[in-house]
Amino acid sequence: MVRWALFAVAAFALAGCSTPEPPRPPPFEDRTTEVRAPEEPLDPLMPLVDLPSAARASGTRLTFPYLDGEIEGASVSIGDTTHGRVVNARELTESSALQILPKQKERNLRYGTDNLVQLLEHAGDTLFSKTKTPLWVGNLGRREGGDIEWSVSHNAGRDADVAFCYRDAVTGKPADPSDLLQIHNDGMTKDKKLAFDTARTWIVVKSLIEFEGASLQYLFISDGLKKKLLEHARATHEPAAVIDRAAELLRQPGAAAAHDDHLHVRIYCSKMDAAGGCRDIGVVHPFAKRFEAEREKTADLARKQVSDPRPARRRTALLRLALVGDGNDVPLALARLEDASADVRVAAVELIAAVGTEEQTSKLVARFRDETDSAVLASIVEAIGFLGGKDAGPFFRDVLLATASREVLGFSPSSLPLDAASTPFFVGLADDPYPPMRALLAPTPAIDLAFDRAALQRLAVKAVRHTATVEPIAPLVDVLGDPDTSIALDAADSLAYLTNQQLFDESEKRPLRERLTEAKTRYGKLVTALGKSVRDSWLVNGFAAKGYKVRSLDRSSSWELLRAVADEPHVSYNARSILARLFGQPREVVHYGPGDGCRHLYHLLWDHRSELRLGSPSEAQRSACWRARSREKDSLALE
Repeated sequence: MVRWALFAVAAFALAGCSTPEPPRPPPFEDRTTEVRAPEEPLDPLMPLVDLPSAARASGTRLTFPYLDGEIEGASVSIGDTTHGRVVNARELTESSALQILPKQKERNLRYGTDNLVQLLEHAGDTLFSKTKTPLWVGNLGRREGGDIEWSVSHNAGRDADVAFCYRDAVTGKPADPSDLLQIHNDGMTKDKKLAFDTARTWIVVKSLIEFEGASLQYLFISDGLKKKLLEHARATHEPAAVIDRAAELLRQPGAAAAHDDHLHVRIYCSKMDAAGGCRDIGVVHPFAKRFEAEREKTADLARKQVSDPRPARRRTALLRLALVGDGNDVPLALARLEDASADVRVAAVELIAAVGTEEQTSKLVARFRDETDSAVLASIVEAIGFLGGKDAGPFFRDVLLATASREVLGFSPSSLPLDAASTPFFVGLADDPYPPMRALLAPTPAIDLAFDRAALQRLAVKAVRHTATVEPIAPLVDVLGDPDTSIALDAADSLAYLTNQQLFDESEKRPLRERLTEAKTRYGKLVTALGKSVRDSWLVNGFAAKGYKVRSLDRSSSWELLRAVADEPHVSYNARSILARLFGQPREVVHYGPGDGCRHLYHLLWDHRSELRLGSPSEAQRSACWRARSREKDSLALE
């Protein structure tokens, strides 16, 4: 979950195909975070059994919440190019003028916004009409956006890798590349078989600049090749305005690969993109066509439609505000928690998760007690899991305790109406906690399933992992002994995040049940040792167990915490969380992921190292972000 309004503070100013250069973070106040002891427990929750039917999202496609009066079906880029997604992406179709390189074609990363694909088609048609040779492209993005293994960006449908044009080094004739081939200082490929075709590549660059259907933000390329292109343009007496525009757009990205093997094209958000929550991050050219006002204009329209007499319109209005609204919309959402339509109440919860804070957790807990619809209950559980706060720990503790014993009410695991091994009753984006993305997958009624204790327990076990609380730890330890090993494994994962220690043996060399039993014993001992401690003590203990010299969670440990960002997912997450807390950074820094979050935090520490008296980082600390990104890429490669 993420509040897109904060992206301009925390996201990167110059994100190329490789490591982007973050902007300098704003000055921070010297503020400390009080460590709170566990609060008094809430009254036990009433057991939840045989509640009305749960909802399941239909299919896996993202569904955009179009407002009344909008034309449906257009592509929409949401968020920024490093962390966003795209809805209704357009597929790039090959033609005699536009081809996808063989390796990249196998990846099926041929999707972008309507504007991006039209831009590439225009460039291909222009090159083909002038030279009878095709334009070759590499990666665009996934059908619904999101991370890709080969780039930091390309998430939101507004990036494309375009191959340079090449010529045969001997004959001088145009030659088709087999891949994105690096051009060395001599203008040749490594094997000396192909040379950089400056004239044809300039045709491509000029056509991109002159296209009226999209607004270019960047044309990433190495400085050496940029120089060749501009020299060619001047020598052939191209219009001065075009040359000046090219000089501004063509640039080698900072702290990233030189881009000497391809041209990286990025465009600004279109009008529809801006109205859907798109964010432009980085340089704003004087000639840029931008639509910043569309966001607030759309938010105002959505606010009016929240009171529409039609439930479907109220629902889409709330979900749209999750994409373009802000914290001022929380009262609207809280009021709609009482809506007669369960679908509207789900959307209200999603909006609270998107733009609210932990201050709203108590309101959601109160609504949970009165709610009878399973889809709403599911949304509340996941929203509380993200928002956290002092009420989240007791809430999850009580939910886990209330769902622990199924036999009490005459149930046995085999008689439960929901198959424990089946797909969870509530479909969301796996490991994608950003609420705007969840807003695109807000469930609609599909089939009837009883929302029983097993379903609630499964959801709570997963949702609790990012709450930064200690109250649910002991009940989670008990779940390690659940007959359903899949939920026991989820509990082990959540325990790793909450305790900052992975005590479950993942080696698979021994039977699963044996390893789960061992983990239950080990976590039980940890609870005995630290059970009454505040969570920071658990975190320090976990960092020490991994060999990190973190004696206390204050700024003196900053560089060592940064080193921990490159470690296992739970250690990395907790290290990012503490660093974000220590320096007053938005929570989105935590949810960027290890690589992106590390780079942002590194620059924060480096820029303020003198006033913080941090000194210089060690080599291991300095290389943490590279290792974090490598781990991130390895994870994506396994998907």
